[in-house]
Amino acid sequence: MQLVSPDPAEEDSSLRKRDCCGDQRISLIVAMEMGTPAPEGTLKWRPVMGEIEKSAFKDGKEAKLLCRISGYFPDALDVKWLRRDAEGQEWFDVSADDKYKIPVMEATQQEDKTFTYTACLYLTVSAATDSGAEFICRVKHPSLRTPLERSSGELGVIGIRAVKVTPLSEDKVRVEVLHYTPKDIRVTWRRKTTVLKLYEDYKAAALIIETNSDGTFTAYSEITSKEQTTYKVLVEHDASDSVVEKTVLHEKDGWYLVENKDSKTLLHQIPEQQQHDRNVNAENRELPAGVFHTGYKVITTKTACMVSNRFFQATKHCSCGRSTVGIPQRMGILQTGDLVVNLQIQHPFPLPY
Repeated sequence: MQLVSPDPAEEDSSLRKRDCCGDQRISLIVAMEMGTPAPEGTLKWRPVMGEIEKSAFKDGKEAKLLCRISGYFPDALDVKWLRRDAEGQEWFDVSADDKYKIPVMEATQQEDKTFTYTACLYLTVSAATDSGAEFICRVKHPSLRTPLERSSGELGVIGIRAVKVTPLSEDKVRVEVLHYTPKDIRVTWRRKTTVLKLYEDYKAAALIIETNSDGTFTAYSEITSKEQTTYKVLVEHDASDSVVEKTVLHEKDGWYLVENKDSKTLLHQIPEQQQHDRNVNAENRELPAGVFHTGYKVITTKTACMVSNRFFQATKHCSCGRSTVGIPQRMGILQTGDLVVNLQIQHPFPLPY
């Protein structure tokens, strides 16, 4: 392999520089043959990594990650992509398969004889598996003692991670749209008529939208019906071009999820306490003055407590009990994580926020 050092005009300007470049060639050849980094200071032209560029991540669509690496010599770059799952700790090597494409790119030599390379990773996005995931581009080069890395940060996927239907009681059922983004979404229920066997719009309770800790959203929609018939729920999310439809059947022995005309699965009811916990921080909940409430959990406290996305002074106006068994009720300022047992708003009018 013939090595040409950068800036040959400068190299010819003095014997000292020619000797220096000669030393670098020798160090480089030895390092490459031994598979170890060159001695520190012998190779000046180390790679510089730019930030990872990301296209929009839409559920079911192809997205790409790009990382530009420049200013290095010689052309002996080793690039690897790694992935960490959401809330995971371990990093895994990414290899080309049905989900990932890693095109082989050619390095480009610049006027100063250094090289530039763009690392690319293409992937088919899944809201269910890629939301919150993180990628790293890792670079090795003979001039480096330790690899260089750039992170994509946690990925936000435009789309819906999952849609789940769960009975709340014998005559009430809920659909949950889990970890989706952006926020705008439409949920429509329809009921199958008994006479014409056609579907008509069916009134649901007010849509509840919660903000998750990862910046995504979860939406809840419920209907109540004593009629034994079939219902469809349609979830429309324009930003991701995503439409999800679920069909549920209400019978004497419970609610069923209908997969097709020949297959149905009995749905299990959510315990009552879990239903209360899921009402935390619900945007459409109103807590008017003087109304008695139970079962809400405190999200944050400073001089006020936040219950269902509304702030109320907490010092003298409510009593609560810890969710941990054995701790008695107490008066005073609520703490984060408290489960509100008795909440009585004493203000003569609802607070404006």
